[in-house]
Amino acid sequence: MEYAFNLKFKLAPGELDHDAIMMRLGEAGCDDALVGLGVAGHVGLEFIREAESADDAIVSAIDDVKKALPGAQLVEAGPDFVGLTDVADLVGVSRQNMRKLMLCNADAFPSPVHGGSSSVWHLAHVLRFMQQRHQFNLAKSILDVAHTAMQVNIVKEQAFMGLRVDEKLQNRLFMAILTPGQNTGTGGGIFQEQGPKGGKRYTTVSGHRPMPPTTKPGNVGAPVKAMSGSKR
Repeated sequence: MEYAFNLKFKLAPGELDHDAIMMRLGEAGCDDALVGLGVAGHVGLEFIREAESADDAIVSAIDDVKKALPGAQLVEAGPDFVGLTDVADLVGVSRQNMRKLMLCNADAFPSPVHGGSSSVWHLAHVLRFMQQRHQFNLAKSILDVAHTAMQVNIVKEQAFMGLRVDEKLQNRLFMAILTPGQNTGTGGGIFQEQGPKGGKRYTTVSGHRPMPPTTKPGNVGAPVKAMSGSKR
């Protein structure tokens, strides 16, 4: 299957000979890409690559670029970070219809990774929403490429920054604050009772179980630590 995607790299210092860069990329197997060198110190490649999967296509292309340009650093794989106009162009609808789709489904539409006057989304999240909710006829190759590009960018950023996930912060961000009687769903773990006057009581609640009563009306259970292997 053919997969269309793009890669952007920052060139190593001293990589100034554009003709030599183009030749080395071609020799390394990037003859299925259009190469752009318009931004100083960077190279962009628009690939249409035949492969068994989107993973194979994108990862093999990254390998080929690194063979040609050993000091180059991956900046971004795409399509991933997009605005509404980008999505509209990709799926063949107007920007107005895309915006209407977002506004009419405000509760369910994916959250942007950057908000503001020009919001940005992960393309994979928006396409998945459109496919599941609105019966859009989206090619599997487009869905797969968007998903793989997003994963590549996430892994690249973690590796580049040397990041380790702060488990406590992750739990507080993604586990819900629950009131008595609410079901924990898949978010079982240790909760601290909190209220207007603070709270010190801790309780462990498995996944798919109701939260127990609090010691005072109006208090809630705030997540402290996720539970691995929550009961289902």
